[in-house]
Amino acid sequence: MKTWQKVLIGAVVAAIAIVALIFWATGGIARTADDFFSAAKAGDMDSAYALTSQQLQEGTSQEELGRFLHASKLDQVIETSWSSRSIQADTGTLEGTATTGTGAKIPLRLEFVKEGGEWRIILLKKTVAGIEDSNSAVSLPPLPDEQRRMVLQDTRRLIEALIDNNPEHFLKGWPEEATVENLGEGFSTLRPFADRMVALAQQEPKISAAAMGKDGVLLLEGTYRVAGDLAIMRLEYMKFDGAWKIVSYNYKISADPDTDPGETEE
Repeated sequence: MKTWQKVLIGAVVAAIAIVALIFWATGGIARTADDFFSAAKAGDMDSAYALTSQQLQEGTSQEELGRFLHASKLDQVIETSWSSRSIQADTGTLEGTATTGTGAKIPLRLEFVKEGGEWRIILLKKTVAGIEDSNSAVSLPPLPDEQRRMVLQDTRRLIEALIDNNPEHFLKGWPEEATVENLGEGFSTLRPFADRMVALAQQEPKISAAAMGKDGVLLLEGTYRVAGDLAIMRLEYMKFDGAWKIVSYNYKISADPDTDPGETEE
């Protein structure tokens, strides 16, 4: 055999060895991904959620993850193909496509972190033509019970702040950087209505609007009816460190349609 042939064969063998090494080294994250999609397809969200990282779980509930997978058809995956694999220390990445039972191919990027010696998913991102899909798990609105809890909690905080004339009570629901100035003149405008609003704190609101904007802003509108008053609390939230925080509020209260409502909007 000629020398150049031996060199060529040697180069081919080396290339095969490198590819094999990459697949061996990244086998752990690929297995975690396969187990995750298999559990989701079987409807076993407990097992699927257990394969996600603590950080992901702090910002996304099991219900939110399940709704994201269902909306994205990622609970119907029968096959995955990874065009890019990488591991660096205790982090890893997979990029490729997931194929559903209907034959649809979904571009994906998964990021992993090692926790307790096991690979866990810290990011699951569906992409379209190289652009991030805005329909991510963390961008889905919370479940109805959580929506009511959020609106009631922040209504109570506002009422407490108005009665005590201490806006700091209401600021508990805002990002840490928020100040009294962020509440604007609307806070003082509402003070005359504080006594009428007290009864609302004992009622659970009816969520009359819930929508998620493309910019990640969650709109919730709660309606209260008590003692002849109609009150509407309209709040906008964004997630900060995994928790929903107020970024805007609007409050209306009126005795009847002909009554001039007290209103504020910030």
